[in-house]
Amino acid sequence: MGKILYRSEPRLLVLVFTGLGSIFFGLLSWITYLGYRGGTSYIVLIPGVLFLIGSIWSFCLFVTIRVVKLSEEAIEFSFLLLPIRRTYPIKDVKRIFQKSRNVEVVRGFLTPLTFPYIVTCFEMGDNKVIKMNSIGSLDFEQLENCFNKVTRGNGQYFAPKKTLAGYVLDNWQGSAWVLLVIVVTIGLALALIKGQALTAGI
Repeated sequence: MGKILYRSEPRLLVLVFTGLGSIFFGLLSWITYLGYRGGTSYIVLIPGVLFLIGSIWSFCLFVTIRVVKLSEEAIEFSFLLLPIRRTYPIKDVKRIFQKSRNVEVVRGFLTPLTFPYIVTCFEMGDNKVIKMNSIGSLDFEQLENCFNKVTRGNGQYFAPKKTLAGYVLDNWQGSAWVLLVIVVTIGLALALIKGQALTAGI
């Protein structure tokens, strides 16, 4: 597809929610299984199966996080960890735009807990719309600038160097959720390891 001018970087919130979400639900499923082995009623297996399904579902979401690449001739959509890709001529893309809204998760006593849900849309020539939720706001600006340069032919596009600081800045929204998921998952894993060690008499 020629020289790559732009490649998207998956949002940290999406990576953490799907990747660590798979581990978190897997740990919960394992804990319920240990409870069943320890003599707890078989009814405990019901939430265990639900946790296992949640773990598998989160893992599937993780490996199918979408990535987009752009060159002067084509645009390519692929998955983060799967060798599956689809390429379209750049002229088939009518426009690109991004929509954002805050999703309320839990209504607390003082302030509702929300996280930003961002969707990037690619409107194709046949009116088909390809949607992605893995592109941040600043990352989208680079994509939009690159797309406009390529399609309008008004100058050569020079891709800015991507840095860790820029990635963090683009992902500051929802950072509290990211930290919460990381802390809870690590805490659950450590508690499970400690419990297993005590059971084994180590």
